[in-house]
Amino acid sequence: MSRQLPRNECTVGWVGALPVEFATAQEMLDEEHANLQHQSGDNDENTYALGPIGGHNVAIVCLPAGRIGNNPASAVAMQMRATFYP
Repeated sequence: MSRQLPRNECTVGWVGALPVEFATAQEMLDEEHANLQHQSGDNDENTYALGPIGGHNVAIVCLPAGRIGNNPASAVAMQMRATFYP
């Protein structure tokens, strides 16, 4: 892992439904940046993989274990948006 990627530098969000999708996406990163430091008052409990793919800074997240479908995906996407573009 290398430097901490500032939140506002991520230009692509990738939501994986399954852990295997998250792991595959993570392997596609050109390099992996340090994990996101949550700020106090953050309602986002997601764990992200951060780093560039082909010059684009990407934030990758997976749905919580046991949660599948449109509603959990929407909730994760909204949390991701609030975290990276408050």
